[in-house]
Amino acid sequence: LKLFYPKPASVFYASKAFLNLAMGSLLKQEGVGIDVCSEGELFIAQTAKILPQDIIMHGNNKSERELTAAVKAGIKRIIVDNLDELTLLEKIASDLKKECTVLLRINPEVEVDTHKYIATAVKESKFGFYRDQNQIPAYLQKVCTSGYIKFKGIHFHLGSNLHKVSFYEEAIEKVGEYLVSLKDAGLRVEELNIGGGLGIAYEDHDPLPDIQHFVKVLCEKLI
Repeated sequence: LKLFYPKPASVFYASKAFLNLAMGSLLKQEGVGIDVCSEGELFIAQTAKILPQDIIMHGNNKSERELTAAVKAGIKRIIVDNLDELTLLEKIASDLKKECTVLLRINPEVEVDTHKYIATAVKESKFGFYRDQNQIPAYLQKVCTSGYIKFKGIHFHLGSNLHKVSFYEEAIEKVGEYLVSLKDAGLRVEELNIGGGLGIAYEDHDPLPDIQHFVKVLCEKLI
């Protein structure tokens, strides 16, 4: 990653792919962060001695108990999927008198070439905020006034088993335009999390993913 991108950047493993204590220990050993989606995954990450600053949590149906556990743990980022969750998270953080840092998940509305059930950024998707929700800047500014919610930036995830880097290029362009609108509304945007989903070879005739090319193209798009 450092070969192609001169600015600060981090890599996080999606624990929903596979997680046990051995995998958690390997991630810690290799200096890779972990992306958890539940209290159970958070517990395994903590048991594997992964530091809070190397843990992020996302998911479109996080419970109050899961959000409370994440805030108490002081993890690096909580990725917020909707306004109701943002409201709940602000209440939890205020009640605990503990800061938490958030990214907003944005749906860039990009049609991708994968199974419809694992395409998460199409127009009909249940995941994330839509870019035309004009109340988002005002609502963010409101919840941040308590001092317990710290807004850092934007996250998107296009889906799984994707083989064309062009899908990510399109999403980066669309989300980049949205970042400009947030800045124009007075919000400071410091981070962009571009998710994952690079496809693998499932059958013998499938080509192996060229990870170096994938990372190089994305980094050039981001710079």
